[in-house]
Amino acid sequence: MKKIVSALVMSVLLLFAAPASAWAQSNVTSLSAELNYTDISNKLTKIEKSLKSSDVTSADLSEDVKYIAATRMDLQDIKKNIESSLRFVKKKLDALGPEPEDGKEVPLTGGCFQLQSEGSELFVKSVEIQPIKEIPAELLK
Repeated sequence: MKKIVSALVMSVLLLFAAPASAWAQSNVTSLSAELNYTDISNKLTKIEKSLKSSDVTSADLSEDVKYIAATRMDLQDIKKNIESSLRFVKKKLDALGPEPEDGKEVPLTGGCFQLQSEGSELFVKSVEIQPIKEIPAELLK
């Protein structure tokens, strides 16, 4: 019985340790909308208290093990989704190049620049970009 209780306590601890990065990403609620972390925390606290008490039945232990396993799988799936999203964002940030120093303008000397294109690419030999000081009167009509 002590081995089972020890195993369950370790499972509870691992449940908190493994998906910690997913829990830290509270702003990614769309990926984990189906899970209520408060309910999970309350259930795990209840399981922990029951494990510390001496009146735990094997049926309760079995139910707790099933709950922990299912919750862990859900959290691992959410963690994979979050990690995938973070990799995508990191690739986008890396493609932008290094961050410019504060207040310094960095010339656009290379890379992709998309003009409005309807279903095809537009190849241009040379482009010069200038700031617009005022909109021409012909365009305001």
